Amino acid sequence: MINETILTKAIEMAQEGLAKDPITDYPGELEVNQLIYVRKSEKDEVTLDNMEDPEKPEMVTQQLDLFFDVDNDKYDPEKNVKVRVNSSKDWGRVDWTTGQLIDKDAEPVEVDKVILNIHGGSFNRGCSGNNMIFTKKYSQELDCPVFSIDYRLAPKTKFPGGLSDCFHVFLWLTHYAENTLQLKFKKIIIEADSAGGNIGLAMTNLLIMKDLNVPTGLCLSYPATNLNRASFSPSTILAIDDLMLNFHYLPMVLNMYLTQKYEQHYLASVKETPESILKKYPPVKFIIGENDPLRDDILRMQLKLLKSGVKAESTIFKHCFHGFMGHAVFPEELPIKPIAVDKITSELTSF
Repeated sequence: MINETILTKAIEMAQEGLAKDPITDYPGELEVNQLIYVRKSEKDEVTLDNMEDPEKPEMVTQQLDLFFDVDNDKYDPEKNVKVRVNSSKDWGRVDWTTGQLIDKDAEPVEVDKVILNIHGGSFNRGCSGNNMIFTKKYSQELDCPVFSIDYRLAPKTKFPGGLSDCFHVFLWLTHYAENTLQLKFKKIIIEADSAGGNIGLAMTNLLIMKDLNVPTGLCLSYPATNLNRASFSPSTILAIDDLMLNFHYLPMVLNMYLTQKYEQHYLASVKETPESILKKYPPVKFIIGENDPLRDDILRMQLKLLKSGVKAESTIFKHCFHGFMGHAVFPEELPIKPIAVDKITSELTSF
C-alpha cells in the first residue's frame, strides 16, 4: 500500500522535473519541435464558479493581445499555457528563436488540418515531450502541425484548471493562429488519451454550451469518462491487478484532481453529459483495451453518442490494459503499440 502523502510528494517532484522540460529534442526528422508559451486571457479562465456560464469567452468576441513567447524563463503557468509545436515541415512564417513573424505582411499558409494533442497521466503527470513518440508520427504521416498542451497538473491545480488551459489553447488556435503563426487550417482534430481524453470531451462540452465551433472530430485512446468513485461497472473489477489503475491508486488520483462534490458533473464525469449537448457532437473514435477497468464506461459513452445521432466508433485491442501504448511490457514479437498507433494515425486521416 502506498501512503498518499508520499505519493503526492513524489508526483510534485516529478512535475518539477517536467517543468524544466528535459526533453528538448527527439530523435528523427522534425523541422519544428518548439515550446511556445501562449498568453492567457485572465477573464476567460474556467473556474468552479463560472464553468456553466453560457457566455462566450472574451477572446472570441473581441481581438485581444494574446501573443506567445519562446523564452522558458518567462513561463508562468498562471499567465501562460505551455504548448509544444511539432511539424515535419516548417511553414516558414515564424522565427522560432524569437517567436516573431518573419514578414508581418506575408499571406498565411493554409493546411488541411492540425492535430491538438492532450496527454494523459491521471491528471497529475505526463508532458508533451513524452508524447512525441506519437505526435512525431502523426505530423510526418499526416503532413500537418501537431500542437501538444502541457496543461497544469494536480494536485497543485485541481479541476477545472487543466481543462481551462486546454479550452484556452483550442480557442487560441481557432481564433489567433492566423495572426500569430500565419497559419490557417480547415480542420482541427483532438487526439488524446486517458485523462487527456476526459479533458478533450469536457472541452467539447464547454464549446457546445457556449455555442462555439467544435473540433472536426475526436480520436480518444482509453479516455476516463467516469470520475465518480461510488459507481461500479463489471470492468471495474479489473482494477484489482491493473498495472496502471488499481483500487488503491484510483481513489487517490480522484482526490488529488477534484472534490467529491463535482465527481458526477458532466465536465468531470463526461459520460453524464446531457443529450442536448451530445447531439451536437462531432464524430468520435475510441481506442480501448479489452482489459481496461475504464472499458465499460467508455462503451456507455459511445452508446449515448450513438443514441444522440452522433457517429461514434470504437476499436478494442484484445488482452490490453489501461494505457497500454505508453508502456513497454509487450514482447517485440507482439507489436501491439505500433499497431495501435498505426490505427490512430489511420483514424486521424479519416476525419
